[in-house]
Amino acid sequence: MIKLNTQKKRGRNLLSRIVPKLLLLVVAFLTSFAFSSTAQTIYYSKAVATDFNATTSWGANTDGSGAAPLSISSTDNFVISNGAILTLSGNATVKNLTVTSGTLNVGANTLNVMPAAGNTSIMTVNGGTFNMIAGSTVNINGKYTHSSGTFNQSGGSMVIDCNDNNNAATSMAFSTANEGIFWFSGGTLNCTAGTITIVDPSINTTATNTSNIGAAISIGSSGQNWFTGTHTFICGDGVSTTPGNADGFIVENYYSGYSPLQHLIVNGNGTNRHVSASNRNSTGYGMLIKGDLTINAGSEVRNVGSTGSLMAVGGNIVNNGTLTVNGASAASGLLLGVSSGVLATSISTPQTISGSGVFRNAVTSPTASFSNITVNNPYGGVTFAAGTLALGSYTGNVSGTLTITAGKIATNNQSFILGTGTTSVGTLSYTAGGFGSGTTFGRWYAAAGTGTSITAGSIPSVGSGSYPFVSGTFATGYQNRNFHRGTAALVTGGIINVLYTEANGLSAIASPVTESSLTFDQKSNDTWVTSFASGATQTAVNSVCIQAQNMFVTPTATSRILIGGALVGTHGNGSTQPMSQRTAIPAANFAGTYTMATVGSTVYPYTIASGSFDDNSIWNTGVAPACGTIAVISSTDSVYLASGNVTAGSIINNGILSVSGGTLTMGCNK
Repeated sequence: MIKLNTQKKRGRNLLSRIVPKLLLLVVAFLTSFAFSSTAQTIYYSKAVATDFNATTSWGANTDGSGAAPLSISSTDNFVISNGAILTLSGNATVKNLTVTSGTLNVGANTLNVMPAAGNTSIMTVNGGTFNMIAGSTVNINGKYTHSSGTFNQSGGSMVIDCNDNNNAATSMAFSTANEGIFWFSGGTLNCTAGTITIVDPSINTTATNTSNIGAAISIGSSGQNWFTGTHTFICGDGVSTTPGNADGFIVENYYSGYSPLQHLIVNGNGTNRHVSASNRNSTGYGMLIKGDLTINAGSEVRNVGSTGSLMAVGGNIVNNGTLTVNGASAASGLLLGVSSGVLATSISTPQTISGSGVFRNAVTSPTASFSNITVNNPYGGVTFAAGTLALGSYTGNVSGTLTITAGKIATNNQSFILGTGTTSVGTLSYTAGGFGSGTTFGRWYAAAGTGTSITAGSIPSVGSGSYPFVSGTFATGYQNRNFHRGTAALVTGGIINVLYTEANGLSAIASPVTESSLTFDQKSNDTWVTSFASGATQTAVNSVCIQAQNMFVTPTATSRILIGGALVGTHGNGSTQPMSQRTAIPAANFAGTYTMATVGSTVYPYTIASGSFDDNSIWNTGVAPACGTIAVISSTDSVYLASGNVTAGSIINNGILSVSGGTLTMGCNK
């Protein structure tokens, strides 16, 4: 018994000595495991390496030698260097990735740049080349920065998310001005297809629109054709509703040069998830898009601020959400077409503004669809789809400055109102182009009724009483159809409208009118209809001027303005554009239908429809031209000769003339 007890005691003593040591070993092992699982190592590619996924492609030393990683994992950082040309051979995840002096090719696989938890990873290109092709996917939980080297994207999807459910401790932090989620500060971009999606805006409290810290897209170098083809940036993935900073997704690609995006899609969907054009200072920094802007339902794009910025779109705008344009000056706001810094050759098609969304000039208490808007599309102009100019509770479409530089504005028979009231009448800045047929252009006037200066014999400069219209097409060329109203006081301020309607050709005046020994028996089918709205009334006499470029073909300075088919007021000398003027028009006669009249004997035969040259019905005279006749092909018509023999003295071709058969003889045979 004594021996046995001694053995038990010895056993207990042995255990008392062994157990603490075992516990120490276990703790040491677990501690070692924990540290090994969280410690991060930088691995560098070998010069001869080709497979990104092979652990043998990497080493802990800068030349690629040394210990290789146990696996390609989210616990380690990888640097493509030493001129290695690596291809992603399968799906892979790393914590941080840098491309310096080598090349990374991502094809039909997925590369994840993300930590085990949170959104603090960085993919950096500061040398070398990064290629994405169709079928590739790159997911970055953090940010993408590019300071040198080349990024080529011909397809695939890059998805970047810097926001970990609004948790500042595990979200990407930004501190440098213009540093962005997709941040390009130097090098070369060549993006022809594929998408780059910014899932959430940053949550930095310093990420204000005036410094662009934490901007969604920040491109600080000039590259006119860096983004082409079908390449598209997307703000918001259409699923996440995580809020960001108060300025949402900031976009700036203008501040150090012009580098327009190709297409932009907005899927904001939530609080502080709108897209903001950069408003960093007053030098015109902002958002440039060569192609289309698509605003999906529940989303918003804003161009607002006290300093002003430019938001230029060269393609179509589809707004099913909200577009808020409140630029601080005529140089800011929304520009449709070619901006001074974007290559004209990159935008060569007409534009359409459409969608079921809201167009407004302020976030709160809007009064118009836009604050300042510029139309500079000489390649066919801009069309506002039905419903996009509906005023609703607004009192105007443009509250500030409407700038028309080039192109036709088509409104689908909607009215377009400049100004929002008698104390805010808006400003028209004009170079060329104008509204097309079917548009009612209305202007607000104060009681002073300030209009355009009209001088006999001179074509007026566009002023505060001018209404720019055009006829024709981009293919055949535009012809001025401007209407000008001189200053005439109003009893009550309000809107004066002019509706222009284009109708090819001339018509006989049933009861010809005579003035200055001239009998006017032909009138234009084009009409200008004036009317008062929003309480405007008038008792003063008026002066008007109408430009009808090439309407009568035959140069004449003797044309007349008719109101309701009659000569009202006093004739003012015109010009051979033709341009006609009328003064001393009684207030009671001002509102009405205006046409242009001419002496029929001075009008050459002209086409009133397209068709065969020898078809009598396409000519205003009802007879095809003879050998001694000057024939005019109108700007809207296409005339052809496929067979037979026709003769004309000469032809003035303002439209299209094609001869594919038969004989067209100029002059008379003797």
